[in-house]
Amino acid sequence: MPLHWAALSGSTAAVQVCLDALSRRDDLDVETEVQRQNFMNQDAVCCALTSGNLDSVKLLFSYGGRTDYRFSDTVPVLIEALHGSNVQLTSFLLDTLDVDFDRSRNDRYWIELLKPDLNVSLAHYKLLQAHAVPYNVRIFREVCDTLLQFTVENPGLEEFLIYLCKDAVTQCAAHIAVLANYFRRVSSFLLRKMVPHNGNLDCVHRMQRSNVFQSPISAPGWLYVLTEWGLSPKRLSSVVRQDSVLLDLIGLNQQDNSTHLKPIISDPSLLPLVLYFAVLALKFPFPTWLSSWNSFFSKVCNSDCSLSTSFDLHATQHSRSVFDFFWRDVFPFICDRAVFVLNCNDLSFEMIETQVGLLFEHTFLSVPSTHPRQADSQVILLIKVLSSFPASSKLPGHELFLHVIRQHICPWIPPVTTPLNRAGEAAFAALHTLSNIPLLECILEFSPHLVRFLISRMEHWSDQIRIDVVVDYLIISYRESALTAHVPDDCLKLLSSNSLGTSYRNLFSSLESRVAILNSEPYTLQELTKIQVRLHLRRFQFSPRSQPSLHSINQLIQSLPIPSSVQQFLKCNT
Repeated sequence: MPLHWAALSGSTAAVQVCLDALSRRDDLDVETEVQRQNFMNQDAVCCALTSGNLDSVKLLFSYGGRTDYRFSDTVPVLIEALHGSNVQLTSFLLDTLDVDFDRSRNDRYWIELLKPDLNVSLAHYKLLQAHAVPYNVRIFREVCDTLLQFTVENPGLEEFLIYLCKDAVTQCAAHIAVLANYFRRVSSFLLRKMVPHNGNLDCVHRMQRSNVFQSPISAPGWLYVLTEWGLSPKRLSSVVRQDSVLLDLIGLNQQDNSTHLKPIISDPSLLPLVLYFAVLALKFPFPTWLSSWNSFFSKVCNSDCSLSTSFDLHATQHSRSVFDFFWRDVFPFICDRAVFVLNCNDLSFEMIETQVGLLFEHTFLSVPSTHPRQADSQVILLIKVLSSFPASSKLPGHELFLHVIRQHICPWIPPVTTPLNRAGEAAFAALHTLSNIPLLECILEFSPHLVRFLISRMEHWSDQIRIDVVVDYLIISYRESALTAHVPDDCLKLLSSNSLGTSYRNLFSSLESRVAILNSEPYTLQELTKIQVRLHLRRFQFSPRSQPSLHSINQLIQSLPIPSSVQQFLKCNT
């Protein structure tokens, strides 16, 4: 079909040549040929729209291109125009076509217009509105859901989201609950994604001026938002911009005094907590974070308002302890931020170690209820911390994370622990521990009982773990928790109580095989000496006579008056 190929080429002259040729044919009707569909079910006008040539479209209409769609369920030429980027062409088409949109009810028009350049999409959106294309709250929800899947790199995203929300106030006013939910989602998206991308809070103020901004109403909600500030590739790296954003967040940097905007942090009781999260997200672990916190805190908080009080109010409102919130939610955020800065090569490992220690010291002093000694069980605390990371997270195996738990959590774990019954939390804790041998070694330093418990959860062994290594650590943890050099032939005795070893025959058979080999081979004098020395040290570690400063077996070994090479030999678990 030469006419269709000419229309696709974008050449008006080629289209004119084809139309002239058709006009000279007595056996063909030009109007019929213009409206004829090709193998892709497109007529000539549709092909011209694909090329984006307005003159070709006008020419085809003058030769009988179809304009009457009053009795059609869909308008293919309009959809094709919405796919393109020529807004003038779409406007001409809407003015030219005769369409009964109430009859067609094709809600896809609103979705079809969405494309990477959202400035064009918004122009098309306004054109559909101007031509009274049916619109309802369901379409608003679908368009909004789709836009929230775009990235901040898409031009016009901020403009479109704000216009969409502002327009919905009049278009869908009867659906207040639905609108409030979507306004909250859009507000959260702009706070999380657009603020670090733009380097300011202007998008939030635009939402406020349109009366569609919904501030997060809880501490976890704010933590979710501000985590993105600290982990965003387009982070706020300039100190000047960081300070400007922090001042704006707490309401001290509004440049336009003619409009009195509501506070971004709608609940004053959350102000210290949100400021704490924001300073950590932007400033930590750089050495200036603490002085920045003190400076900003002094600007907005009086003697009756403190970080501890804000934590307590959060706990009261959500029936959740301050301790649990800090270790389950805030602690992973701190670790994520510290590792992010380390991976960006912005600070040395030693500098970050120092600042992490300073942060915990400051937090435990300001909010005593977050200190590990406040835990009902420090063992359960470690399991909670490990279970707060998703299974896919690599953080529990990171060197910096190991340093943090070795310094701030593991020393509080009693060497002798009672059997635990934390099935749900133990699943993730066991998965992370067994997938990261350095983490397993770290815990073994402080509590062989806990290592034995975690390894005994055979139902949580993943396909990626090295079974031979884990079995060896199970044997070590059995010896040093039971204080015996003998390894029983009955493998079930190696496992802690309530284990499901025999239910996992492939794993249990590996354990049986390894134990059988171990019991059939004689120990060397060197191996036997190492086992007995470590057992004596464990007995001392478990006894009340153990010095409080010597928390782990490695610290006990380090305190022995023996050569460093022998110390390293005793520390090695393999």
